[in-house]
Amino acid sequence: MGRALPRPWDTQRHRKLEDGGQATAKRKVVAFAITLTSLSDDEEGAAYIDAIEVLRKSIDLSCAHSDYQCKFVALLDPEVPVQRRSLLTAHGWRVLERGLPLDLDTIKTDLRERLKTTTAGCCGAKELIKLWAFTLTEYHSADSNNRVIHVDIDAMVLQPLDEWIAKDVDLVYTEDAPMASNKHNMPVQGGFLLLRPSLEIFQTLVEIVRKGDFTGDGWNKSGIGWFWGGDTIQGLLAYYYRAVKPERAFIADPCVVNNMLIDDCRTRDPLETYSYHFTLCQKPWKCLGEPPDYCQYAWKKWFEIRDAAIAGLQLEPMEACVDGHYRPFLTHSN
Repeated sequence: MGRALPRPWDTQRHRKLEDGGQATAKRKVVAFAITLTSLSDDEEGAAYIDAIEVLRKSIDLSCAHSDYQCKFVALLDPEVPVQRRSLLTAHGWRVLERGLPLDLDTIKTDLRERLKTTTAGCCGAKELIKLWAFTLTEYHSADSNNRVIHVDIDAMVLQPLDEWIAKDVDLVYTEDAPMASNKHNMPVQGGFLLLRPSLEIFQTLVEIVRKGDFTGDGWNKSGIGWFWGGDTIQGLLAYYYRAVKPERAFIADPCVVNNMLIDDCRTRDPLETYSYHFTLCQKPWKCLGEPPDYCQYAWKKWFEIRDAAIAGLQLEPMEACVDGHYRPFLTHSN
């Protein structure tokens, strides 16, 4: 008989709350940020609203055992419907409307038209909206390790990320091996960006895009950028933190943080994982049937945290997948 697996918020590596009580006052803050470029007013949009709530619940459960107080920020494209914004606000997110960080017409090279038509990354040029996370300087001060952690909404946090927050760098990220053109030219995986907010860094990155030096030799002839999403956030950050400021970044183990369950991670102990990112494993709320063996643990934890989110909202228990269709609990309850 195999050993019993702990609940996702149980860990031997971080202190725990005693007797279910509240932690002592936490002076340090970490802000978890997400970006929404669209959110339809239909069943698919309702499922993604639930995914955001499950993500928030997973962060809450993990942060109960962290040295940091966790805040929640949603960067929303102006096209996201108003009714979706109010639902996010009601569930603890600070909502900020943010469009592209620059007018694409100010780019004076071929990159202008490339960004207007690209579909690379999750959302084409709108991936650049994530850069606004660098402007959240209210969550950082010179005498603190406070950080912003930008994650995609198809993510789940299972353990506190204090170890990486404490790194004295400007960016902690993982590489995106499945999207790499070769192992020597790895993209930044845009689903997990643990960053030190800085207006200077934000402005520098925006100006690199505005300059538009992206050719067959990559960004500024660095050879970095010819891969999926290379002309947006995945390539821009890879260029800046590998060719310009390599000493200011730390590359985390992708089997531990932002775990997408790439081949190298599928035989690792799942208890090593601090956060998952549902890419190769698909989204649990798609209700696509039985997942591959290597995805089962992550899916199981997502549905457990969904149940915890429903219970925390004092809603009636609700089965997630019925006849291959997802049943949303947040919009169902409103």
